[in-house]
Amino acid sequence: MTFRGRLKITGLKSVSVLIGLPAYNESLSIPPLLAKIKLLSVVPGLDVHIALFDDGSIDDTSQKFSEICNKESLQGNILGDGKNHGLGYGIRSIFDYYVHKTKFDYLVIMDCDDTHDPAQIVQLIERAENQQLDVVIASRYRKGSEIFGVSKLRQLISGVAGIYLRLLFPLSGVRDFTCGFRLYNRLSLENLAKQTKNLYFKRDGFSCMPEIILRTHKASFNIGEIPMILGYDRKLSASKMKFLKNIREILILGIQMRLNFEN
Repeated sequence: MTFRGRLKITGLKSVSVLIGLPAYNESLSIPPLLAKIKLLSVVPGLDVHIALFDDGSIDDTSQKFSEICNKESLQGNILGDGKNHGLGYGIRSIFDYYVHKTKFDYLVIMDCDDTHDPAQIVQLIERAENQQLDVVIASRYRKGSEIFGVSKLRQLISGVAGIYLRLLFPLSGVRDFTCGFRLYNRLSLENLAKQTKNLYFKRDGFSCMPEIILRTHKASFNIGEIPMILGYDRKLSASKMKFLKNIREILILGIQMRLNFEN
C-alpha cells in the first residue's frame, strides 16, 4: 500500500477522530480508501471511527462499505435516507451526527473517491494540537503541496476562484476555501450548531465549502492549513463535479456574503 503522504508513527495523546465520508456511487473507491484508513490503526493513541453518508447511491456503495468494515474490524456507521440530496446536505448530516451522536475529539471530512490521503489525517491533528487550531484545511495552495492527475486548465480555473475568494475575504491562515479535506474540533462545530440552530450553513451545493470557512471565521475560530497531497490520478469513479456550475455558485456566494454575511 503506497502513501504519497507520510504516515507518521510518532504517537498522539489519546485522540479520537471521526472520519466523515460524503459518498455517491463510490463502490469502486471504497476498498482502496478503507485499506488506507485501516493503516491508521498503527498510530499509537489514535482512535478512528468512520461515518459514511450515502447520498442515494444507485450502486453498492453502502454494501461494500459494510462488508469491508466488518471484514477488517473497522468501526463504521452509514448515514442517509436513500435519497440524493447533494454535497451540502451530506456534510450537514455528518456535522449533526458528530455533534449530537458522538463524543469524538475531531471530525475529519474527506472525499470518498480515494483522491485524499488518510495518512494526512495525522498531520491535520498534529497541526491542530500544536497550534491550538479549531479548523485545519489540507490546502492545495501551500508550499509543499502536490497535485497529481488534474489538468492544467482545471488547476488554473480553481486557482482563479481561490484568488477571487482571498481578495474578497483575506482571512489569516486561509488560502484554500474550497478543498473538502478538513479537520474540525468539537468546540468549533458545537458552537456553530448553537449559533445556527443546527443549520451550520445555508447552501447545499458546492459553495457550502467556502461558506463553512467563512462562518467558522466569523465565529472567531482559529483556522490553519497544511500542504495537501491530491491524488486525482487514483480516482476510479466518474466525476460528479459540475465545474462551471460550481464556479458560478462561488462567484454568487462571494458577492452575497461580502455584502451581507447572513445571505
